[in-house]
Amino acid sequence: MTVDPLGFLLSYLTEQAPGTALEGVAIRGGDLQPGDEPPVLLLEEAGFIRDRSLPWQAARIQARAIGPLGPAGPRIASELFRAASGIVHGKGPLTRSGTAVAKMFEETGPQPVTNSDTKWPETFGVFVLEMADRTI
Repeated sequence: MTVDPLGFLLSYLTEQAPGTALEGVAIRGGDLQPGDEPPVLLLEEAGFIRDRSLPWQAARIQARAIGPLGPAGPRIASELFRAASGIVHGKGPLTRSGTAVAKMFEETGPQPVTNSDTKWPETFGVFVLEMADRTI
């Protein structure tokens, strides 16, 4: 059976959020929900590389920390991204519901940007989950 890297990371971040800047913040996978307003952490699939000889993959998930409009927005977006990175970076091995992750890490570092449609400030980057490509 195949695994869901996005679902795994969404579940893990939601579980680990209390006591961090992510506490009380909407953490979404794939798309924002109707009515979502910043602050929000949005996770999106960013591809994967499978090992040629082992049932293994490096799954890439883009994390977009979205801050509110206003002068504090970029700082809030940056704090949300740093909180997510702190939860993820260097963690593993982990197993949940048959999904095995050897380690997770931040691949890119935080990248600040302003969304061209909403004008919301964002900080984004990519997390990698080195994991089995099927349930165990």
